[in-house]
Parts: sequence; C-alpha cells; structure tokens
Amino acid sequence: MSTSNERNPTHVYTQPGVYSVTLTVFGVGGTDSYTRSGYISVSTPQFYISLDGLVPPGSATVTGFGTYPDGAPVTLQATGTAIEPPYFADIVFLVDESGSMDTEHTWLTTLPNTLEAALNAADIGSGSETNQYALVGFGGHIVAGHKHPVGGGDWGTAAECATAAGSLIVGGGGGTEDGYEAMNFALNNYAYRANAAKVFVLITDEDRDDITGGVITKASITSALQTNSVILAICCSITVTDTLAQQCIGRKGTRTFTSTLVAPYYAETVLSTIVAGPDATIPGDNATVIADYVEVAEVVPAAQPEGGSEWDLNQLRNGGSDAVSFTAAFVDIVQAQITQFLTYTFDYWLVNGVPYYTNPLNFNISGNTTVVLYMTPP
Repeated sequence: MSTSNERNPTHVYTQPGVYSVTLTVFGVGGTDSYTRSGYISVSTPQFYISLDGLVPPGSATVTGFGTYPDGAPVTLQATGTAIEPPYFADIVFLVDESGSMDTEHTWLTTLPNTLEAALNAADIGSGSETNQYALVGFGGHIVAGHKHPVGGGDWGTAAECATAAGSLIVGGGGGTEDGYEAMNFALNNYAYRANAAKVFVLITDEDRDDITGGVITKASITSALQTNSVILAICCSITVTDTLAQQCIGRKGTRTFTSTLVAPYYAETVLSTIVAGPDATIPGDNATVIADYVEVAEVVPAAQPEGGSEWDLNQLRNGGSDAVSFTAAFVDIVQAQITQFLTYTFDYWLVNGVPYYTNPLNFNISGNTTVVLYMTPP
C-alpha cells in the first residue's frame, strides 16, 4: 500500500496485477473517500523475437519466434531443408566375389531397381540428372578391386546394374577380401559428377584382409571417404540386438531395425549391442569386422547422426520374411541417408549480434530480440 499527500501523486507498480485507487479528502467538514476498484492494471512487459535473416534463404524452418513476457524461457530450433532440386546420386556397389556370396549376388539382380524406385519417389534422380550405378568386385577370382561393366561402360542405369550383377563370379578364389582396397579403387578409378551424392554399398561376409602391405589403413580409408563425402552402407556378418533383446536387421547409430510381417515390413527400435557375426567359411575370418567396417561406417561421411549404416547380411540369407524386411529397411534407410546428405545443416545463430553455436538454443528473454540463422550447405 502506498500513500501520498501530493497534488499529482505518482507510484511505480513493480508487480503485475490489478490495483484499486482511493482518493481521500480532508477538510473542515470532515473526511471523505472515493475508491475506484480495479482502476490500475499492470501487465508483464512483452518482448518479441523475430527472424532478421536466414542464410542461405530457404535453408531451414525455425520454431520459437513470437512474443514472450519478460524473463520467459525461449527455445529456438532450426531444422534444415533440402537443397534445391535436381537431386541425383552416383551409386557404387562393392561386392565380395568369394565362394559364400551367392545369396548376395542374386539379391543384386533386383536391388538396384528397388532402390531406384525409392530414390525417384523421394525426388532423387527423377529430373534431368538421373542416378547412375557402378559395380566393383573384389576377392574371389580377382583379389583386388576391379570393374564390372554396367551398360557397356563404367556407369549405367539401375536396370543395367541389375543385369551386370549377373557377371559377378562366386568362388574361383576366396579367403582374401580387402574392402578397404576395393573402396580406394572405386574412389580413384571412377569419374563422379559434380553435385551428385556419392554412395558406396560394400557387401562382404568377412573382415578385412590387407592386400596393400599396410599402405591403406583404417585411418587412411576413413579419411579418404570423409574427404570425398561418401555416403556409406555396409552389409556384413554382424549380430545386432536391441534393448528388447531382439535380433535386428541392421542399425544406423543408436537406431535399430527389426523384421515385421506387415508394411513397411520393419520396425525401428533402440540399439543394445553389436558384435561380429558368424564366420563365413574359416574360423576367425570375420573376427575383426566391427573394427574394420562398422566403426568406419559410423563416422562416414561424418559422425552420427550423419554417419553410415550397417546391415546383417545373415538376415538376408534367412530368406522369407526376413529377407523381405531386410530389403525394405535397407532401401528406406539408404534413401534417407542420401536425403540427409542433400539437406542443409545448422551452423550458428546470431542473436542481437552475438553468435551462439548450439541448436536448439535456450535462453530467457530480457528485451526485444532479432535473430539471424546461418546454415551450412551439403
């Protein structure tokens, strides 16, 4: 309560609310008062947060803008949008040709067409620039990485790649499979298009056998794949289980995928463990698959959630519903990996001229705020 004897009194209200005012008059005739109930209404100051710029334009959607009372908590969050079309991809299948790979070779006579349909549905390769496919063999009759012509050349359509998969040779060697050398071969012996998403699908049921005498190492192939922004999916002999103790088709980061009998024929769960799967033919020939391939995929082209995916080809070999689920999940996730690569990512906020590098950004508002958001192109 505040009182004043001034002719024109003033009072500062420090808390929001509705206040009454009373005027009291003193004179020779006595005292009289008049009260105006609810005469003063005090509200909390309101401040705005507005987007003053988005660089480049259209690269993100942002939530959190609006008007807030003084001191209110605010969360700004940016979600990257896709680059302007056309989108297109250069896709290389790198395939082990040792004697145990007949199921995977048969799978490749249909997989490119299934993958192409999913990519086109996502507007990848459906415009003037189409997707193109290549096929590399390794191990087997020729140990080092080598080209299988697709459509009469290095690159062809999905249908031509499916046909070319019939030229893969089962056996004629085996026991020495170097996926690192095959990927290095693919990086250095094919011409890739500017602005194409570069995709490698490595398929082998054994760990890495070094045929380079230590020239190509885990560190060097990881660096080369990252430098070239390769989107990587690896089908290998692994055992993946989720937190429900279910055996899974594969995983991407902490996301795992289990077989179901209804569309889309897989369900997403949460990773529990991932270990080496069964050996192909010789005891110990798959012992280091996690270090050789899984750990590489997880950080190519960058650490998760931008990293690659790994798939248990033993689920494909089960046939039946497991094989259907394997293909469905594989195609969807690889398509999502490509889409993610084609999407702008967060760089930093500039809030009233001050940079911040976390997304989402949390703070308490204390005045009118203007924001500029910077995104990084893929």
